[in-house]
Amino acid sequence: QNDELTEPIVPEMNALYAVDPWFPSYRVNTTVGVTAINVTPGTLNLIGGNGVVVKTPGLDFEEMVTREPSSMVMSLTSGTTRYWAGTSGIPVTLESASAMIRDELDEVVEYSRGGPAREYDQRHEAILPVLRREVPALIHADRVAEIREAISIARDYGLRLVITGAVEAHKLADEIVAADAGVILGNSGSFASDIRGGGDGWSSKSPAILSQAGVKVAFFGPGASRRASPIGRLGGEPILNSAWAFRNGVPEIEALRMATMNPAELLDIGNRVGSIEVGKDADFVVLEGHPFDYRVVPSHVFVDGRLEVERR
Repeated sequence: QNDELTEPIVPEMNALYAVDPWFPSYRVNTTVGVTAINVTPGTLNLIGGNGVVVKTPGLDFEEMVTREPSSMVMSLTSGTTRYWAGTSGIPVTLESASAMIRDELDEVVEYSRGGPAREYDQRHEAILPVLRREVPALIHADRVAEIREAISIARDYGLRLVITGAVEAHKLADEIVAADAGVILGNSGSFASDIRGGGDGWSSKSPAILSQAGVKVAFFGPGASRRASPIGRLGGEPILNSAWAFRNGVPEIEALRMATMNPAELLDIGNRVGSIEVGKDADFVVLEGHPFDYRVVPSHVFVDGRLEVERR
């Protein structure tokens, strides 16, 4: 939710330096059964910076890091373009926003050809991992035109694409499959419908349509600071998104994957987390009942094999 609003393109920003595990409500992440989080900058910048995956227990943030950088955040939404148009007084459209992102990527491509003798540029260095396909580009795009432009940028620069927000992604399921892109539904709204991708053109059947077409789907979730009923803000309980997807036509196991394996695989950490297998981190929860029952809470939470939460 935090943005660097000094200028529209700030790839050098890094979420590693923006998370405070000492904050009183941070511990709730672990107690509700969230064992790992991909934290990113917000979505008001055209290029907003690098994300970082952390395990939730602990107080030394650098020790909690599992993958850094984990992703590069970009945005093509109307909210982003409206903000910069209002700030600069210069009309900013989807086309001009895309052109600014492309200009920056072109500069980094040229920079990468400079070899070891090139003068160090922090901004360009931050983008190199996404151009090398070492991390995915999380491009925030809601409408059909925005999603198609995100696919076009990813194709032209060889990026590994994950579309976030994705309000109208269900209308382009086949195109998203063809682009080999994943989808993270939602945004940091105050209501469940926003978190799951609410707004004009939104469909409660979106997870079912996308997953049936072969798209790997996951959900946005704001930081856990409270336990909430499923009719209000979800806090940090992504499993309730899975329950909602199940109620709207997604098969049970696939819905469960949307809170476990799918996000892990989209972020290239499926070899460590997301399922219980030999050789992976021992991150798992023991629940009092079915995970899709909103009344159920974890009785035990293990992270890296250590018991972090126990309710007797």
